[in-house]
Amino acid sequence: MVEDISASDRWVIPGSVLQHIPGCAGGEAPMSVQLLHGGRDVNRNLRIDTRVGRFVLRQRIREGPRPGADPLREVACHRAAAAAAVAPAVLDAAPDGSWILMDCRPPRACAPWAPASSACTR
Repeated sequence: MVEDISASDRWVIPGSVLQHIPGCAGGEAPMSVQLLHGGRDVNRNLRIDTRVGRFVLRQRIREGPRPGADPLREVACHRAAAAAAVAPAVLDAAPDGSWILMDCRPPRACAPWAPASSACTR
């Protein structure tokens, strides 16, 4: 499910993170930012459209210890899954794992068994 973020709420992406998004590195604003539902109140997932392409930004929104959760291990596992062609490529990630930037790809582009519907195909 996708929800458009109003123009006044688009800057939920810190400038320090925005500069890592292709098409926004020079201070250019994204063409659109949409909230992707999910994340279990721990992560905020945003689809970001720029003049260069579509991307997904996964931001950690809940700080502090979470039993069984290790943000650096999550980034490493996502990179491994991308290398095995079962997850989108990681374009960049925060050194502390607080955010991951990835390509926005339809599920079938990553996993042939995945459902055809996706926020990245709309």
